[in-house]
Amino acid sequence: MTIEAYHEMLGEARGAQLFYYDEFSDDEGGESYAARTIASGPEDDPLARLADKRFRQSLMGAIGKLPEREKNLMGLYYERDLNFREIAAVFGVTESRICQLHSQAVARLRAMLGEWQGEVAGIRN
Repeated sequence: MTIEAYHEMLGEARGAQLFYYDEFSDDEGGESYAARTIASGPEDDPLARLADKRFRQSLMGAIGKLPEREKNLMGLYYERDLNFREIAAVFGVTESRICQLHSQAVARLRAMLGEWQGEVAGIRN
């Protein structure tokens, strides 16, 4: 497997979280973190959260505060749906560098949007 194929596979798996069946209830028979994490209703739907006007406005404001390079990367990735390989070609850098820049941008956004931590966790990273 080439390093590029590995990075692409890593990018596709980003945001996925695995849970073991045993993690769906805690020792007292109550609901566990895993069970609470999985969407159980429309209010838990990540897309519904993104539709929340206040969160969208906060997110757009935070993206506007990113350094220009990271702002452009986020636009290409989330608005234009380019993959890291395509963005790397646009920027003239390696795919792994784009992966680093994306992780850095997401970390900045999480720091800026601390009050929205649950919603920010839904951003592909």
